[in-house]
Amino acid sequence: MIRAEKGLFLWSTDLMMESILCFALIGLCSISFVIAGCPLPGDLPTKWHGNDVFLCARVYEHADHQAHRSCYGAQRDIPSEGDFAGARSDWWNDRISSVVVRPGCRLSVHWDTRFRGSAFHLNSGVHKHLRGWNDEISSWSCVCEYTNAPLMCTPTDSFRTLKSCQNPGSLEMKCEYWAQKGLVLGNSVTNGRSVSTTVEATVGVTIKKVFSASLGVSHTTSYDWSQTRSTDYSSVVTHKVSCSVPAGRRLDIRQVIGECGDTNVFTGHYECRDSEIPDGASQRENPENPGQSGGPSTSYTAVGCYRDQTVRAISGGFVTYHQPIASCFERSRLAGNEYFAIQAGNQCFTSSDAGQTYNQYGPSDACQDGRGGSWAMTVYRINQGNQGQNQRENPGQSGGQSTSYTAVGCYQDQAVRAISGGFVTYRHQPLARCFERSRLAGNEYFAIQAGNQCFTSSDAGQTYNQYGPSDACQDGRGGHWAMTVYRINN
Repeated sequence: MIRAEKGLFLWSTDLMMESILCFALIGLCSISFVIAGCPLPGDLPTKWHGNDVFLCARVYEHADHQAHRSCYGAQRDIPSEGDFAGARSDWWNDRISSVVVRPGCRLSVHWDTRFRGSAFHLNSGVHKHLRGWNDEISSWSCVCEYTNAPLMCTPTDSFRTLKSCQNPGSLEMKCEYWAQKGLVLGNSVTNGRSVSTTVEATVGVTIKKVFSASLGVSHTTSYDWSQTRSTDYSSVVTHKVSCSVPAGRRLDIRQVIGECGDTNVFTGHYECRDSEIPDGASQRENPENPGQSGGPSTSYTAVGCYRDQTVRAISGGFVTYHQPIASCFERSRLAGNEYFAIQAGNQCFTSSDAGQTYNQYGPSDACQDGRGGSWAMTVYRINQGNQGQNQRENPGQSGGQSTSYTAVGCYQDQAVRAISGGFVTYRHQPLARCFERSRLAGNEYFAIQAGNQCFTSSDAGQTYNQYGPSDACQDGRGGHWAMTVYRINN
């Protein structure tokens, strides 16, 4: 009896262990169902089978009244604007049990083939169980509030002038404009109807991917679309943009605008563009044709296209410009160099020995539009008679008593600027023009940063060195978050 009882006790223990193991396995199975539940509408793929068509909905063979156990078995993706008349012999006839519909879309289902019989509409969301419609759907159509136009357009971008301000006075003035930023969907996308914020955000995510993949760093504006903020693809907001206009100058407030068919993306990238002459300034600011330019004061000749590598053929690093050829020529000329080169559309290279080193990796055929290419540079030679002009642009003390300033040194800058009051960008002769701006304002100090940004304020002499010295300045024109500081001589 005792042994029998022990045997019974041992058998009961084994049975209990098996039961615990079984329940544990059932628990793991339940966890797998949780993980494999219905996807959220926004988590469905954007495109239908990788084509230039939006995915509208996804249907599943099986369902359950519990969400975490639904949306399993065979599945089928349905495109936007896609109709399926069905047939009694079709495998999907009377098999659909759960459905997920993308944001802004609606799936209309019919009891019989060829859109006959009772109809039922499923709006955006997760429909874990179709109840009376379970295994009864025979035909369907799916439509979204937006068309497939965003997936088929070729995106482009450009600078758009928002406002021009002419300063006729002798003191600096402000130029202000209330600009819009965000996404404006075209009629080809919405068919002229208003759409919800959710739908706008859904399409915005798609358009962001299209611009990033197609444009990357734009050759037209030098704007990096891969780094665009998501807010640039959301509802339009209006905010004030302000720039300082030096005495006697004209300044344009410009914004980078993206176009995808009739859909516009108003970015948060603005530029204060100084023009020397109100009329015809674009011709003076854009001598971008490769080869020899039009006048003796801007004369250069294209040498050819040459390869580059990580150890650069032309030493000294590079500066990025919106008007790369004209600006790089000016940078090279003012530094007293004979050669300069453009790479990747907007990167400017120059050095005192560039003429001896530019061809060390051999010729290339990857250059385009006189602006180089990927690891390829279009090389230019400055024609004789150009070096030595505009000595006011050489760092250090300038040549005349009326235009005298002295370089103080190179100093760090941060987002909260060391010199307050904002900056003005000068594409040509930044030192001379920033000096002039500072002198007319009655300031004693000014600084150049990032090659062409001019800073000055009445208290610049007390604040310029608050972040300490830097070694990132080049050619007397500052560098990345680094500024070359100048003091105006008495």
